[in-house]
Amino acid sequence: MMRSFIHILLGVLLLCPVVGCAIFRGQPDLDLVDREFSPYRLRAGDPVVIQLRGIPREDRFEFHVDAEGFIDLPFIPPIEATGKTASELQRAIHRSYLDEQIYRDVTVNVTIPAQNYFVRGEVRQPGRYPKISGLTALQAIASAGGYTEYANPRRINIIRDGVTTRHNARDMERNPELDVVIEAGDIIIVPRTMF
Repeated sequence: MMRSFIHILLGVLLLCPVVGCAIFRGQPDLDLVDREFSPYRLRAGDPVVIQLRGIPREDRFEFHVDAEGFIDLPFIPPIEATGKTASELQRAIHRSYLDEQIYRDVTVNVTIPAQNYFVRGEVRQPGRYPKISGLTALQAIASAGGYTEYANPRRINIIRDGVTTRHNARDMERNPELDVVIEAGDIIIVPRTMF
């Protein structure tokens, strides 16, 4: 009997860490759940691949979300893409083709090509890395092998959409709420220390 209980408990902990933690702490950390499992939402400039199937001539389109946040498909008005997940955009395109009575039966697949971020400067393995949901600046630096002996972690620069912000990684280490969530296309630069 005790052995069965232990197996069930271990199964819960291994298969569902958030639920397993909730058993011992009372409630799951909802901020952690949202950060790690929230799907990517499109922004202006993001690449999108759209496939239309079940129509006389099946098509595949590759777009970038325009500066106003829209994509422009044949036969239908432009569709707002910013702020939508891939599945939300997929439903909006499908609904628009049906509402405009262009196609009676169309299957829409929307995929977002791999998103990347970049780490440069005084890290052991600078380069391009695939972005995963909830990734923070400290985690990105760790993925790049961590700091070299010449790094100045107190003056890290993050370039996002052409705007540079400066951050102190030592402060982030002491106060995790200061850690910056990385977005696709971000460039993290770890400068060289002056001494």
